[in-house]
Amino acid sequence: MLNAAGLIASYDTDLEDHQKSPYLDGFDLRHLVEKCHEKGIRVIARTDFSKIPAAVFDRHPDWAYRHADGTELNYNDYVQTCLNGGYQGLYMDEIIREMFTKIPFDGIYINMGYATGYVVDYSMKRHEPCHCDSCMKAFREKTGMEVPVQLRPGDRASMTYIGWQIQIANAQKKKITQLVREFAPEAAYCSIDYSRQEAHTDFKETFPAWHYRASSCARTMRGMDVEATVADVDFMGFAYRHTSCTPALQELRLGQTLASFSGIDYYVIGRLYDKTDQSAFERVKRVFSYAKKHEDLMYGADPVSDVLLVRESYIVPNKEESIC
Repeated sequence: MLNAAGLIASYDTDLEDHQKSPYLDGFDLRHLVEKCHEKGIRVIARTDFSKIPAAVFDRHPDWAYRHADGTELNYNDYVQTCLNGGYQGLYMDEIIREMFTKIPFDGIYINMGYATGYVVDYSMKRHEPCHCDSCMKAFREKTGMEVPVQLRPGDRASMTYIGWQIQIANAQKKKITQLVREFAPEAAYCSIDYSRQEAHTDFKETFPAWHYRASSCARTMRGMDVEATVADVDFMGFAYRHTSCTPALQELRLGQTLASFSGIDYYVIGRLYDKTDQSAFERVKRVFSYAKKHEDLMYGADPVSDVLLVRESYIVPNKEESIC
């Protein structure tokens, strides 16, 4: 998986409002993907359309998420976008179309592309429903209600809003699927052709941490009838992206994922060869080697459990309750 588009373009884009990385001197993403293909490695484009640079927001203020008081959500000069705005509604299509035209990616992953009724920023802070003009107009026309200022359990407007957001997200997935198939018929699209969740430990958590995230994430995807992977997140939050979690914990996560018969995924920000903290490499390689050696036995296996484990959210891992 390689960073490609959205928040920043990792290739030579021709689109005015798709900000190009200033670090592309001598770098050719297409050449890198082609070299991977020569080695038999398939490459997924990592994209993120949840935010735009502040300079792009200045030109297109209608693309942004809005708080109930009308202010935008600015996170370190990146402004949150809205699922119903012109960026995710139209301009994102142009970016995806250009990306697949220029670079022969084998798939696409859209980060923070789900709809849960509220918005989560990169500090994992929760923000309530969007009150941009597009959202308020569309929700009022669809339901006759006003967008709730806060989501409250059991509240009719809140439940209606969440259901409406899910409908909007499903329509978005359908549109993107058709777009990807048009330009790359064999490419895999996240949440349609495969599913991916993350097992992580953030430095801000209350310890002792719950150590069963990986197996829990794997189990939530077992019934989706798509390829599924659980990412072992190497770092301890975005602020400490160069510092790894303990090697033993990472081996445990990957082992749990294999034991739950899902695909293993090692998530690192940056490059492997010059990574500052490589302490987990040996244990990570050990699990990947085991998975490769026993792939014929593990792939396609089904669980025979007689206990159902339930958790509150598909998106956010939390402790499970058992139902025998």
